[in-house]
Amino acid sequence: MISVSIDFQISSLQLVYMNSSSVNEHSNILLEGEAEQFKLLSNDKRKVEFLGVRFLRNSLSIKEPIQYLSSGKPQLSQLGKPISISHCSKYIALAVCAEPVGLDIELLGRDTSRIINKFVSEEEKNLYKNNLPNDALELWCAKEAVYKLFDLPGLSFKEEILVLNRKLKGELILLEGIVQRDVLKKNFMVKIAKENDLLIAVAVFTNVL
Repeated sequence: MISVSIDFQISSLQLVYMNSSSVNEHSNILLEGEAEQFKLLSNDKRKVEFLGVRFLRNSLSIKEPIQYLSSGKPQLSQLGKPISISHCSKYIALAVCAEPVGLDIELLGRDTSRIINKFVSEEEKNLYKNNLPNDALELWCAKEAVYKLFDLPGLSFKEEILVLNRKLKGELILLEGIVQRDVLKKNFMVKIAKENDLLIAVAVFTNVL
């Protein structure tokens, strides 16, 4: 198994991803207690994801079991570092950061344009003048990452996650916006990379850089 890292120009972030087709069920990659968790899994896809994420964790020299909050959000409690996990088709990705982080990966070419009106406002559509094939997917990927960053149940992609600005920064796409829910108003930044056949989005609060 081989993991690949990407530089998102965020100093406290480590991000790796891998092709899960190389996951070997018999690899010695689990920490104490994780083998028992693995034995409880019956779904083959879930087994591959479980092993792949632990392999990625090990590739970052982290020797701590991954735990989960009641919401399902993963964490590394001993290190005190937030993490985020994403799965897509044959890929698995893991982000570890000193600050809260949200991660999403999507296959380039996935058509989300037919549901665009369910998660994109008219103002957000105006940020995309060229109407390129992956424009809708880019916003979907970004908002998925923001949803994981905030970890607020039922957060509306269209009404509460608002992308206000889009620009290019080298090879990265940079989106800036705000989450608004009742009295909560908090700014976020999403950095997006295109890697092989993947779109990879990392969301952080704007004070992380």
